[in-house]
Amino acid sequence: SFKELKDLTWLDLGDTKISGDLAVLANCTKMTYLILRNTLVTGDLAALADASIVSLDLSNSKVTGNLKALNGAYLLWVHLSNTRITGDVAVLGTWPGIWEVDLSDSEVAGTFHVNSAGTFRVNSVLKNLRVLKLTGTKIDLMGGHENKFIDCPFPKMTTLEVSGLAMDASVSEF
Repeated sequence: SFKELKDLTWLDLGDTKISGDLAVLANCTKMTYLILRNTLVTGDLAALADASIVSLDLSNSKVTGNLKALNGAYLLWVHLSNTRITGDVAVLGTWPGIWEVDLSDSEVAGTFHVNSAGTFRVNSVLKNLRVLKLTGTKIDLMGGHENKFIDCPFPKMTTLEVSGLAMDASVSEF
């Protein structure tokens, strides 16, 4: 039983026919690497709130829940595409080392932080973000097109997928 594997740090069951509830992994607080992509696993993302996960791939699984369950986690790599995960994209700003995020076709929404002066300053946490996939979400990447970018939002970006986002701005503003 996974409930008894408290020292489990690495689990890759991706692309299998495994099913069951994510809650069985709640006691695996030392888990750093969890891959359950393309499985029938269900449950709430909150079951992982106490884990030490650095790499997480639940894409194309049946897992649900709110992204805020991972608030403040030390995630480097997160794939939650094609899930029913909800929540505010602002949670990304609480992940100090994040460099790859795929939220495509999830129910995550929101906007990136814009300060009260209407200027866009990148949270220093996101300065290392290299891959950002938001296709098919309701995320406002621009924070409203009237905002001015002070710094390059993602200076290390190598891949940006935003197909299907409502972006009302010129290319130069983007």
